Amino acid sequence: MGGRCYILTVEDDGEITRIQGPRCTDNFQIVNPGFRYLDSEWFSVEQAFQAIKFPDGSIARLEIHGTAPEIGESDEEYGLRAWLLGQPRGDSTVRDDWEQEKVKVMLLLNLAKYASDANLQDELVATDGFTIEAKESTANWKHWNGCTQIWIRQILMSQDDLHTTIRVIENMNAEDVEYMLDSVKS
Repeated sequence: MGGRCYILTVEDDGEITRIQGPRCTDNFQIVNPGFRYLDSEWFSVEQAFQAIKFPDGSIARLEIHGTAPEIGESDEEYGLRAWLLGQPRGDSTVRDDWEQEKVKVMLLLNLAKYASDANLQDELVATDGFTIEAKESTANWKHWNGCTQIWIRQILMSQDDLHTTIRVIENMNAEDVEYMLDSVKS
């Protein structure tokens, strides 16, 4: 699920303070004019993630892909709507490999989002020197969302090409992607 990550700061007295991070750290963020992944346009990482969990060509995937933000709808409102549409119901079943692939897919979608807009990249790089901590979420997403943002920040700081990075990650084993994200240092 979404929600802006926190940026952790250390006060003079040693106390750690959480402040709200930039919008770019939110999987619910509506990206204008959108970003491309798997030859499709997406409005948010959450929309793409919820759609891609279903088999290509399935009704659920097509429905979620076709869901655009409504006028005046906030990032959170749209993200929650996309999340709800992504919950299996009736005859909609997720991909057989979803549990194995979902962390890799989340990383790829975030990379595609950042590759679409230099301003988003600048927002994330501006958090350099701070620990990024994701908000509480379902399952183990607090961990994975935080690791994803920190890892992408490191890629941006090293000035590696994001499109090349996407191709490399697409060819990696999902287990290796999780291991790589687990080894990230804030």
